[in-house]
Amino acid sequence: MSSNRAVKHDRMTPRRRGGRVAVATLALAVIILTGGIWSASAQARAPLATAFAGAPAVTVHSAPVGSSDGGVTVKLGSDAIVRQGEKADSVVAVGGNVIVYGTVAHTVVAIGGDVQLKSTAVVGSTMGSNDTSIVTIGGDVSMEPGAVVIGKTTEISGNWFGTVLSRGVWRPIVHPFRVYSVVGWFAQTIMFALVALIVVAVAPRQVRAIKDQIKRRPLPALGWGALTTLIVVPVTSIILLITIIGILLLIPAWFIVLPIIGLLCFVGVASLIGEMVISSKDTTRDNLMVTAVLGMLLISIVRFLPIAGFILFIALGMVGIGAGLLAWDEWRRARKSAPAIGAAAPPPGEGPQGDEPKPQT
Repeated sequence: MSSNRAVKHDRMTPRRRGGRVAVATLALAVIILTGGIWSASAQARAPLATAFAGAPAVTVHSAPVGSSDGGVTVKLGSDAIVRQGEKADSVVAVGGNVIVYGTVAHTVVAIGGDVQLKSTAVVGSTMGSNDTSIVTIGGDVSMEPGAVVIGKTTEISGNWFGTVLSRGVWRPIVHPFRVYSVVGWFAQTIMFALVALIVVAVAPRQVRAIKDQIKRRPLPALGWGALTTLIVVPVTSIILLITIIGILLLIPAWFIVLPIIGLLCFVGVASLIGEMVISSKDTTRDNLMVTAVLGMLLISIVRFLPIAGFILFIALGMVGIGAGLLAWDEWRRARKSAPAIGAAAPPPGEGPQGDEPKPQT
């Protein structure tokens, strides 16, 4: 009796684990999505500083500040400080301020923060009068009496970023039909249908595998999709942005690999939606192209519902990505176990070693 309970418990463990992952990541998705919509609705003056305010501080040095040959300092999420008597080659702060007491030989850059020059500060000591020695994006430059700046100062206000968030993000969510015309919506719908046809024609087995995973494990699919899109991809991207090699890897990943994977997963979701709409007695229910195109049309219609359409669109994308991960993991496990299954059966005419029949005398 105890062994039966143990077997039942083992079978239920993956499902419970997937459910817990789904609930936790779904809650995180709601929090992040709500925060994103809230911040997009307000035109903050320095949104980059707000975005990096809670981020862990990351420092990259090419040489220590204060060394004889200077050095380049990059700060993410904290202030970059050049103290009195210290010398730096260039200083960059993203999501923080640049505070200079000492000497900066070349350039000071602050993105989402201010540049504060104290009375003993010298910036651009090796620069010419026509060179740019201070750059701020979404911040201000303040100078105490006695501070010396050689070169030009370029300031880019942060108001443009809030305007882009308001017009490019908030308005399409709340008032979609004020942003997109009927002709534009029709053109987008046709494009989605063509994309579905191409994806199904190129990768039908993968689309079916994603659709089957959503059928069997919808909550784990949503959980793993939210975890990947909200945590794994952003954190990995930030880590890769720190190095030049990472940037070279990130560019093709963002513009080639991720869009292709996202389209494949989304077409799997659309195919399941189309299959659910078609009657079970209809012979076209098993036609992958028909169900994928029908699902894309329905998603395109629902997407233009204010707020709810946007949330549903994001949720469906997360489900598709999570289902794609589950399908890949299942394929990987099956491929890994295939050689063991083949090796278990000995070739015909060969028994286990040591059991060969002895010749009769």
